[in-house]
Amino acid sequence: MLKRVASFILILLLSFFILTPALAYDYTAGLQKTGDAMGYDISGKSSVYAVVGTMIGIILSAVGLVFFALMVYGGVRWMIARSNEEYVTKAKNIIESAIIGLVIVVASYAITNFVINNVLLNLK
Repeated sequence: MLKRVASFILILLLSFFILTPALAYDYTAGLQKTGDAMGYDISGKSSVYAVVGTMIGIILSAVGLVFFALMVYGGVRWMIARSNEEYVTKAKNIIESAIIGLVIVVASYAITNFVINNVLLNLK
């Protein structure tokens, strides 16, 4: 049973890397608007600002993928715990840690976005 669950999780995780991701948000449009407001020309795809903006988008997508994988892993561990309190506690700790990590990443992104949009743009 444990081998089947482990192989299912492995196949699920590998499918995220094999399948082509659907990009639901165009990071360059928001980056272009921010660059225009600050007076930078970021029209080229190879500019430093465009590359950094794209890297931030990729990192945030990877954080979302890690969060999803940890939630699935914690949920599966909880399901196969069979009322063993030690295993249930470990599974809950994994899920809580994943949620706390996601909240920290989203909060840091929101604070950074707020500072750039409200403080740095007003200095200009």
